[in-house]
Amino acid sequence: MRRGENYLKTRDQKKALDFCLLAAIKNLRKSRHPFHLFSDSARNLIVQFGFSDFISEIEECYRFLTTGNRLDAFALIEGWGIAYSEVILAEIEYLRSQFAINSRDVHERLEAIARLEGWRHYHDKEFEQWTRLMVLLRSALILDMDKRPARELDAEITRRMSERIHFDPDAEKVMHALGRSAEGLALPEIAIRRVARSEKFFRPKATRVSLDPPEHFRCLNNMAALNIAVGNYDNAEMFADEAIDLAGRFSNFVFPRRDFCHSLKVLAQFRKEMLSASEAAELQQSIISDFGVGSDPYYTRNYQAVYHCLAGDSEKAIALWSEMHESLLCHEEVEQNPYYFIASNLCAARYIREGDADIAIAQWDKLALSVEKIPYETRAILMQRHQVLRNVFERKISISSIEWDMYPIKMIARPLSSCWQELGRGFRMPDVQFWSMY
Repeated sequence: MRRGENYLKTRDQKKALDFCLLAAIKNLRKSRHPFHLFSDSARNLIVQFGFSDFISEIEECYRFLTTGNRLDAFALIEGWGIAYSEVILAEIEYLRSQFAINSRDVHERLEAIARLEGWRHYHDKEFEQWTRLMVLLRSALILDMDKRPARELDAEITRRMSERIHFDPDAEKVMHALGRSAEGLALPEIAIRRVARSEKFFRPKATRVSLDPPEHFRCLNNMAALNIAVGNYDNAEMFADEAIDLAGRFSNFVFPRRDFCHSLKVLAQFRKEMLSASEAAELQQSIISDFGVGSDPYYTRNYQAVYHCLAGDSEKAIALWSEMHESLLCHEEVEQNPYYFIASNLCAARYIREGDADIAIAQWDKLALSVEKIPYETRAILMQRHQVLRNVFERKISISSIEWDMYPIKMIARPLSSCWQELGRGFRMPDVQFWSMY
């Protein structure tokens, strides 16, 4: 806000407008009123130049980001046109790319990468905006099979932040926000250590409140997810509980995708045998009703379908997976991870119910191509699991849902990773983390 006020004093209204708009948008990102700490003259400037509706629409887009309402957001964003100064175009791109990266559509993600690459050298103009745009670009590049561009950009952002760490109070926060998404570039048992450091950084000390409650919330969610991946279900439940409590205590902040941490808590309790499969399915339905995002139901609905299947209600499970499978096929080019876990779970459930090994093995072999394209560091583990489960179809083994879920774990004495007890299960229930700024 200070830069906007300074330009107002010099009577440079165009530049004053730009930085007043930036201050209003920053307030929205921080879950504050857009005109928080604005002088009357700064607020009047935005009104005078006709940007009140623009700010209201930006605010609506940030609400859409939380609820996953992508189509309505794109309609607003595309309606703004391009007749803005560079600093405002940067904010528009930041919003647009967040929706694209979280779309589950490869084509949209690649388009976002192409646009964000155009801002690579913007650090000489507006460093804070460059940082946010590059963190988004890193999140998009993580989903490529070749991790070198993501690693190189990760290193560049870290280096530039380290150069500023003694005078820029946000530099260390950015570095730990990168750390929060470490599993994008490392196996869970390695990533959990870096995410733990980020969570500790954002955790409030006895003498102060949290540096950034929404960022701490993301760290807690990711710690819950990673503890599930490594099989530490007590810690997973603890971190999920902390995330749920944090979101409940700060009503003035927006906490994205609260369905994630609630789902992780149920999964941890289910693994600890505190809940039956039918109880977990019922709780999962409540989570979806209270916090679910209609445009991105895949992870949370997949949990529910697995619980139904393990409870013996394969009909409900197959109906849920079939619906999500059809929805994913509507994308121009779907992300392989959600496609794989939905399609493979559906294939397994149908085999368990109907016992048609010929159909199952034909579908399973096609899905082998999908699992090979999953762009995560856990891909080799998932490929091993996929191959082990093929034996069930080859041998035409009559198997229950519970036996299917435990089959790879019982068959492999020396797995590739300590995460095998979770990642090696027959039904894929991938954890859900925040890797972008979502």
